[in-house]
Amino acid sequence: MKMLSTIIFLFISLTALGQEYRDQLDEVVVIQNHIVENSFITTNKELTTTSKLKIRKQIKVAQESNDVLQLSTDSTIVKISKETYLKMIRKSANRSEDHKQFLDQLSRELPLLEESICNDRSFIELYQVVRPQTMNGKLDTLPSVL
Repeated sequence: MKMLSTIIFLFISLTALGQEYRDQLDEVVVIQNHIVENSFITTNKELTTTSKLKIRKQIKVAQESNDVLQLSTDSTIVKISKETYLKMIRKSANRSEDHKQFLDQLSRELPLLEESICNDRSFIELYQVVRPQTMNGKLDTLPSVL
């Protein structure tokens, strides 16, 4: 009986402390992140404006230079090597049939960039430039024998 009364006393005291703590919490305000720097978009625009772009050559150049792409917002910083980013673009373009699938695939691989991927037109333009250089893109351009 003494054990039961001790447990009840502890339970009541802990709930009382929990209520006091809730009263002391400050108000939380959620604001939208402001993008400070987005080198992914800059890289996309460079790739789409390059005449006669060769994605394999760009990957080799990025591998030698060890460049890092960065997306900085008020609360997060995303960094990824340019080589890895270009490989993801090539892989996503190869596995997709149209720009919507490309955006979905890229969003799955880079979830922290999902908002930027969905809202920026440069990713669609990038797909249109990179897709013909992938294996499946080259196969798509071949005439149908059947």
